[in-house]
Amino acid sequence: MRKNLFIIYVLLLQVCACSNNAENKKALMSYLNDYKDVVGHRINTGDSLTLYYTPNGVHRYEGTYKIVSFINTSCGTCIRKMDEWNKFLSEKNLDVNQIIFVAQGKPDTYFREFVDSTKPAFYIYLDTSGYYLLNRHLDRYVQGTFLLDENENVVMIGDPVGNETIYSFYNTIIHDQVKSE
Repeated sequence: MRKNLFIIYVLLLQVCACSNNAENKKALMSYLNDYKDVVGHRINTGDSLTLYYTPNGVHRYEGTYKIVSFINTSCGTCIRKMDEWNKFLSEKNLDVNQIIFVAQGKPDTYFREFVDSTKPAFYIYLDTSGYYLLNRHLDRYVQGTFLLDENENVVMIGDPVGNETIYSFYNTIIHDQVKSE
């Protein structure tokens, strides 16, 4: 089933290809091919997770896409990643409906203080049991970031923060989908 979704998705992007974006789309297809085991995989964000933080005043876009990023509550690098996302979102616009961080583990003092002091521009859910990724056979993506479509199927993997190539891939997918609807 996932393989069929991936093939359909690849064909959709090829049909929408414009000559000025052909190289970017070719690079995107090559990149996605490396993750064909995950593209098309469904990640149900409302399933077995506890809402920890809801942003105030965050603009919800009309887009059909959602970004989900997985982190660990006791990882300093992960906390810096959330801070980088805050800065990124203040500087760049992604036409996505929602940005969600799924934090694995129990929130320690540092994690709680970070959230309280920075008021992140995204939702944070907790996976205190640590089984969310494992149950979805995504345990090798413990610190992964995914772009999901309206059915919560993975259409892209990678963190666009600080990576212009991944950011351009996200935009290619988001805007080609809008054009083809």
